[in-house]
Amino acid sequence: MRTFSLVEGTSDKFWSIDVVNTSVTVNYGRTGTKGQTKTTEYESAAKATAESATLIAAKVRKGYVEG
Repeated sequence: MRTFSLVEGTSDKFWSIDVVNTSVTVNYGRTGTKGQTKTTEYESAAKATAESATLIAAKVRKGYVEG
């Protein structure tokens, strides 16, 4: 599982992603809350890994920092 955060102005958010075989689970929300969880199934583990890399790159571009 990889976790990212964004603290900017009044925003204090978290976003985490976990890849297990063919499923990608994303949890996101305001820091200090449970947040929302979404799981997506893919055809193969390779496709799930590729999609997670795409999602991570998008968050980093938006200013999220891993840690």
